[in-house]
Amino acid sequence: MASNDSITFYRDFQKFYQASKTFFFTNPLVGRCKRDVLAYLHEDQDHCIQHAKQVAIDAGTLMLVEGRGWDPAQMRQWSLLAQIAGLLHDIHAPQSDHARTGAHVARTIIASYPLEEEEQEAIVFAVRHHEKPLSTTQTPCVCHWVSNALHDADKFHWSLDWMPTPLGETRPETRPWADQNTCCKVPADMETIRAMASTFRTRTGQQYGPQFINAGLATGEHLHQRPNDHILP
Repeated sequence: MASNDSITFYRDFQKFYQASKTFFFTNPLVGRCKRDVLAYLHEDQDHCIQHAKQVAIDAGTLMLVEGRGWDPAQMRQWSLLAQIAGLLHDIHAPQSDHARTGAHVARTIIASYPLEEEEQEAIVFAVRHHEKPLSTTQTPCVCHWVSNALHDADKFHWSLDWMPTPLGETRPETRPWADQNTCCKVPADMETIRAMASTFRTRTGQQYGPQFINAGLATGEHLHQRPNDHILP
């Protein structure tokens, strides 16, 4: 069974990940956004607070990695935008069309943030399009860069967080944590995850995304083959 040890993204880009993580926990505007989204994110949802946190950190990491060679100050600012978009992207989940409706709420939340109009639009654009395929761009357009970073970070963790286990834990082989409904949904969810493998937008996502996909599939395969090990009494 594959574990998070099979994902080398964090090891290969440790410097960028640690920089994004430190920024996430120390930047005042990110802290403000965390407080603002608490009313919309709940631990009992599949896309919970922990998912939003990890997506935000990884979106910031992807922005820094993809932006190597560009102006460092600009990329740090765009990393901030990616982190805010990561916190906001699922504020209307699990409602249908949550990306579109969530974008409207996101616009209201960030309206008073000390950001340029273009930067606010980039966040809203990223939230609105975080589930849709978009053509990639090689030009430093802030909307596309933030959107692509958010999309790929979300897909990293959708493949890992699609079942209710605590963030950061290697999927256990024996500890029970699922229910019968979750087990019944596994085959369909695994097909959804497989379909994500070709949808990553950034070059980094295209290279490392399959590692996340494979780890998620290995978890699902183990649950499907041995469901009684995981069903809560």
